[in-house]
Amino acid sequence: MDEKGPSKIRILHIEDDIEFAESNAFLMGDEFVFSFISTLADTYGEIERFGPDIIYLDLDLSGVGTGAGQEEGISLLQNLREDGKVDIPIVIISSHTSRSLIAQCIDLGASYFTSKPVNITNLKWITRTFAGKGVVDETEQL
Repeated sequence: MDEKGPSKIRILHIEDDIEFAESNAFLMGDEFVFSFISTLADTYGEIERFGPDIIYLDLDLSGVGTGAGQEEGISLLQNLREDGKVDIPIVIISSHTSRSLIAQCIDLGASYFTSKPVNITNLKWITRTFAGKGVVDETEQL
């Protein structure tokens, strides 16, 4: 699912569970083009190569880094926002949903925080809204 389309929203999904990411991409449909990475070292290169409109970031990247769990994702979020390096909307998708964690992510520059398992209709709305591309299909219910 790595092809360009003039009106398609380009999503970079950083996730250690690629099956989860791919199943969400399939359910979201053809309006979106995805690139998946599961290693933190590839993040900046993939942003440059793929040119995403929006980034989905899982916080618990224990399968891709040092095994530090959600600290991997938080650290990446902080690095992406540091000194304005990346000015792309970042949506956190996580199974960790404590109020303090959500507040921390928003304070670090996340555009939105949603929990796993995701509601696909809601995720489409979030994506369209933050990517600034089009309006929500009024036939879809949140």
